[in-house]
Amino acid sequence: METVKAVMDRVRYLDLTRELTMEQVLVEHQTIIDALADKNAHLARTLLQQHLTDYPQVIESIRQRYPDWFAEQ
Repeated sequence: METVKAVMDRVRYLDLTRELTMEQVLVEHQTIIDALADKNAHLARTLLQQHLTDYPQVIESIRQRYPDWFAEQ
């Protein structure tokens, strides 16, 4: 689990270079918090799943901006 957290932390750090992204992430987090506060578990789960599925796109965006940071596969 620590390895996954380290990778996700690195992705978040690298993605902070895009101002729009941070604004979007904060809005997404607030929407999830609001759903939890409203005790709407179904909506919170859906929003969280949607939020987490964005990571492959974020990683690809970072890969395009910094190709030298990634090993060939």
